[in-house]
Amino acid sequence: MSQQTIAPDPEQSPFFQHFNTNYVPTDAEIDDIRTHISPYDSELGRLDFVIQKLSAQRERLQKYVEPHRALVSYPRRLPQDILEEIFSCSLPTDRCAVMSAKEAPLLLGRICSAWRSFAFKMPRLWTSLHLPVSFVCASITRRAAVMEWLGRSAELPLTVSLVMQSSNSAYNTGLVTSLLPLSYRWRAFYASNLMPQHCLLLSDVHAPLLEQLRISIAEPLDATHAPTFLSSNIFQTMKNGNIHFSASLVARLIPTTPFTWNHITSLALMQSGGAGVDITPGLAYRLLQGCKNLRVLSCRLIWRAATQSPIPDEPLILPSLLCLRIQRESPLSWIPISALLGKLTMPALRVLSVPDSQIGVYADYLEHTAVTSPQLTSLNIGVSHTKTPAIILETIQLFPGLKKLSLTLTQNGMTVNGGRILLILTPGADSRPLPPLEELRLDCPGGFNVKAWVEFLEKNLEYGTALRRFGLRVEAPATRAIDRDIERFSNSGIALEIEYVRQTVVVESDAPTAWDAVPALPWVHSM
Repeated sequence: MSQQTIAPDPEQSPFFQHFNTNYVPTDAEIDDIRTHISPYDSELGRLDFVIQKLSAQRERLQKYVEPHRALVSYPRRLPQDILEEIFSCSLPTDRCAVMSAKEAPLLLGRICSAWRSFAFKMPRLWTSLHLPVSFVCASITRRAAVMEWLGRSAELPLTVSLVMQSSNSAYNTGLVTSLLPLSYRWRAFYASNLMPQHCLLLSDVHAPLLEQLRISIAEPLDATHAPTFLSSNIFQTMKNGNIHFSASLVARLIPTTPFTWNHITSLALMQSGGAGVDITPGLAYRLLQGCKNLRVLSCRLIWRAATQSPIPDEPLILPSLLCLRIQRESPLSWIPISALLGKLTMPALRVLSVPDSQIGVYADYLEHTAVTSPQLTSLNIGVSHTKTPAIILETIQLFPGLKKLSLTLTQNGMTVNGGRILLILTPGADSRPLPPLEELRLDCPGGFNVKAWVEFLEKNLEYGTALRRFGLRVEAPATRAIDRDIERFSNSGIALEIEYVRQTVVVESDAPTAWDAVPALPWVHSM
């Protein structure tokens, strides 16, 4: 077919006027159309044949060229230090790495032999590991792989999370024992569902690099050994005394006689495993008295007449304490806990969290705290539904340096109107002066009115306040209707965080996995 017979444009066709219409050609016109397109059909067939040959030729050339391109590809020419950074960035940052080829570092060894060799020789890829006993001990190969994994970390500090299997004490003890020789390299260690005998194994280890230690015990603590556990070698030799301990009868950790634990700087003691003797205000006083270097304390307090140890009359000065978080065992009285707080002088305190305490309800200690803790910048407290706006304002104004305020809007099952609270805190021409809050968080179990917080934030923008973060925690289904408001305020400089709390159903897996019960980092919160 010559170049002149190729129609360059459909408009040049003698039948163009009928294109894209409902016109039905006559029999004669049909013959003419077929005659007209016959050479073009022939040319299309020829081109299809040529394309097929060219495609086959292209495929052969591509197979030849691709391995050559791979030889000169950029990843092959990456400097070793750059490749190390890329590999390091592929590791999980919110938890330990797991023994699965679906993610780094094991996944990196599945790309090519060169990457596998490089990854295996890069110690910092192997410095963290999550060990669910039910998964690890289900295979002899996995048990051997644990020490091989940790061996690749050379002499770098280790972060290990260990979750015991309640039905297999032999495997539990075996895995704990295998990790003990590496204790001199522990930087962070998490152990869940430990048995009391495992605590005895841990107590004698030497861990000079240890910065975070979180332990939960599956059974009640032994009354004989518990009082000396926090003064054992592992705690005495820690680099930083950041400790989180959860157990039934956790109060047994506090000695009944005077003691001095200068090595502990951050401590969380939580009751678990059902009813038991918890920490009373009197025991808390004794604990604080013995830990003069304590910077952070989190605990749950209880008051029972039968077990209550008296609170000494002498004021207790805690010069190092920066953060105090106290919860109570509801619905027991807050009065003894309030009495304890009234005895404490904490000149360096920055954070006070007492969410079960209510403004204006046995909260006289707040005036004492405002005077003795002038550097307080963060307060978490409850709001009683019975209290007037004036009382709430007066309480907040006790702390002129307050930058973060968290309010729990409920008491004895009755939900406080969140909109009313925001109205109290909304800036205006006639409003009373408030501390320069940079962050406000509200816990609203009964839901919340969107219009209320939108108006509150708009007023803060209008008056140019210091508010930069606003958080809501509500028991309600998530909705996308407020996404536009969230984006609008975020673009204006106020970050919004809305958490929807709904009851969830936990579905247990039939087979153990490498991710079972993997804890999120950090395991111990310093502030």
